[in-house]
Amino acid sequence: MQAKDQNLRDIRIEAQV
Repeated sequence: MQAKDQNLRDIRIEAQV
C-alpha cells in the first residue's frame, strides 16, 4: 500500500503549488 501514499503525496504537492 505504499503506492497509495506516494499518490497522496503527489496530489498534496500539486495542491500546494
